[in-house]
Order: sequence, then structure tokens, then C-alpha cells
Amino acid sequence: MREALNKNPLVQIGFIALLGVGVVFLLMTNLKQEKKPPPEPPPPLTGAAPAAPATPAPSDSAAPAAPTDPAVPTDPAAPAPTDTPATEFVPGPGLPGKVVTAYAKGDIVVILISRKEGIDDDVMRSTVKTFDGKDGVTLFDTLARDIADYSRVTQGVDVDRVPAMIILSPRKVSGDVPTAAVSYGFRGPKSVEQAIADAGFEGEAIPYFPQ
Repeated sequence: MREALNKNPLVQIGFIALLGVGVVFLLMTNLKQEKKPPPEPPPPLTGAAPAAPATPAPSDSAAPAAPTDPAVPTDPAAPAPTDTPATEFVPGPGLPGKVVTAYAKGDIVVILISRKEGIDDDVMRSTVKTFDGKDGVTLFDTLARDIADYSRVTQGVDVDRVPAMIILSPRKVSGDVPTAAVSYGFRGPKSVEQAIADAGFEGEAIPYFPQ
């Protein structure tokens, strides 16, 4: 065979033609493989729930505040409104109604706070009781253990011991809100009488100047 290829030109041409046919066949086969469409993706599984849309992440900005009524103050430091102004002298916890009634009537109100047992307390109580009902004086006698019943008065004058005598000036002198003074310890009849008279004094105070 090799000898024929080397010496016979016809055999050589035939062999070359055969090689050309083989090359053309290989080229055509490669082209067909390149043009083959890609495989289709597998169909989705039946019964599977569709993917939920992604939830947007919350932003850092704060939500808008609810609308507020312009008539209501929004200052957090402002005190909450109360039903009764603090300046009104009205009955309530720490202020018995009888005290308010006596003051509204125009009386000089005397509140005596003492111990149940005590020599000075007993004498002071007996002395002050002699003025109850005289010259527009109304007395309220209470023990130290019940001082909370008059806390709105006792806190106003900073009562810190007993016996204590608190005197509220009459309404004609103080107006709608009374002024009060407190004294401690034993006081004789003349001293109590003077304290009551001072509370009801309506004239102008005259200062004392040494000569």
C-alpha cells in the first residue's frame, strides 16, 4: 500500500480526496453540536408556594408623631392640671371641712396640737380652751398622733414639735387664703390672748425705732 501511494499518482489523488471528505465530515459534525440548543431548565415542583416578596428593612428615621391638640400644653416639665388650684382654701385631705367653714365665716381659727399625756400640754390645752367661741375664735384641739388631719396647715408653718399653737388670721385680714403663725411650748392666758389679738389686727404695723 505504501508503495502504491509513493508510485501511483491516481492512488495518491484518491487518498487525498478521501482525507478531504473525512475533514469535511468532522467539520459538519462539530458545527451541528455547536448549534444544538441548551437543555431546558427542569419544570418547577407542583404544590410549592410562591416565594414571598422581600420585606423592606425598617429605616432609621422615627415614625411621625401623632397629631397633638394645640390647646393642650406639651411641655413635659409643665405640671399636670389639677381639679383645684393649690392656692384655694378648700376641704380635702389634710384640711378638715370644719376649719374651712370657720375661716369662711370670718373666725380666728386656732389649732392646738399636743400630746395626750404631758404637764405642759394639759395646762396649755386648758388655757386655750377658755378662748374657744369668744370674740370670733374657733378652736380645734388635736393630738400629735392625728397631726396628719391638718397637714396642709402644719406643713405651711413647718411644725416640728409639740405643743404647738397655730393661729389663722381671719378672712377680713388675710383674704381668701389665710396666713398663719405658730408658737411652741407653754403659754399663759395673757400670752394666748395677745397672740389671738395680733392675728386679728387690721391696722398698719408701726415699726419701733429706739430713741
